[in-house]
Amino acid sequence: MTQNIKEQHSHNILFLGYGYVAQYFCRTYHLDSFDIGASINKTKEKYFKTPSNVKTIRFSEINSSVLDNYDNFVISIPLFYQLKTDIIIDKFHDYFLSRKTPYKLIYLSATSVYGDHEGKEVQEDSELKTRSSNGIARIACENKYLELQENELANVIILRLAGIYGDKRNSILTICNKEITQNKSSNRMISRTHVADIIAIIREIILLSKIKNQIFNISDNNPCPTNEVNNYICEELLKINKLPIGIDLKESRHSSFALDNKIVDNSKLKKILNYKFIFPSYKEGLQQVAKNLNLT
Repeated sequence: MTQNIKEQHSHNILFLGYGYVAQYFCRTYHLDSFDIGASINKTKEKYFKTPSNVKTIRFSEINSSVLDNYDNFVISIPLFYQLKTDIIIDKFHDYFLSRKTPYKLIYLSATSVYGDHEGKEVQEDSELKTRSSNGIARIACENKYLELQENELANVIILRLAGIYGDKRNSILTICNKEITQNKSSNRMISRTHVADIIAIIREIILLSKIKNQIFNISDNNPCPTNEVNNYICEELLKINKLPIGIDLKESRHSSFALDNKIVDNSKLKKILNYKFIFPSYKEGLQQVAKNLNLT
């Protein structure tokens, strides 16, 4: 009986940062074997309605006593770009460093840390060459979370996410809403991941206790230029003319991952987790999105 109680307790999870990935996880797995909590900023619009059995906690009310109730944490809180940190590190670094019970902390980073590798593959141990404010801040935060491994009871997993898409956040909508007016002329290789794969990977990592202190690239099997994806959407899904080719957009911190030329290698993830992608390329993923939008 005691063993069953401990097993159930070890499958709880607290999301610190309640953005797209966290909301998608809660919507998908709220009836699974998880006790889920989520920090909520009620002033922000949600992508999805929070299920009633997900416990919501105002971030201002989170303290060490609240954190003691959870064994698994997913960190997706926005960065302080100029300070190269985030509020979790600032507020709870000492708590996690000195916590007396085992825990697993999953930090959602980004492939922007790699910077431009001139179209070559990047693995988890590749040089971090970023020059963007996003990537530089991500590296600093990664290093601060890795410091928590000094606590032998800590299990810190860093997931470097490629460009995220899925329901309510995808290029089909931006093209239909005329938020994209032209293709980029660049042939930069861009990596992407459907949010359904991201949350499935998070779930597996939480359930597989043998995975300890790892960094994983999260990207599907088919990196390609943005114009290839846009052409597929226009010709195959929307049945409209291709977007005209235009000049490249100026870099912003939110689009910097798409302005570096690199192929994100996902072989470590597939080998260690034996993970098979739900949507191995943008085609399968966007076909599902189009179906959900009643376009097919």
